[in-house]
Amino acid sequence: MGTIYYIKDNNNVRLHPLDYMTLLYDRLSGITHIVAEPAPQIIETLGSQALSVEQIERELQKQYDLKVFEDSDDSFADIITARLDEFIDLGIIDKCDEEQKVKLT
Repeated sequence: MGTIYYIKDNNNVRLHPLDYMTLLYDRLSGITHIVAEPAPQIIETLGSQALSVEQIERELQKQYDLKVFEDSDDSFADIITARLDEFIDLGIIDKCDEEQKVKLT
């Protein structure tokens, strides 16, 4: 399965829709980020779960029309991975391998 992603502390992340953008407030850092699709949907999908990129993509496909991203040069999995990497850089999420996931649950 590979790399697993999870929100460091789900209780400290708040999403607030604002027209076509979403405000993401990280209570741990006190910083508000302005994010666009599919970033808020990725955060919502992760919730309190630890998931792989493939699992996140499957969940998003169930809930949303992903045809919006068909014109992109990147695959949707690449787009998800890029957003996850950005969230890691911001300190909102972290990643682990399958063996470490067992310790998280």
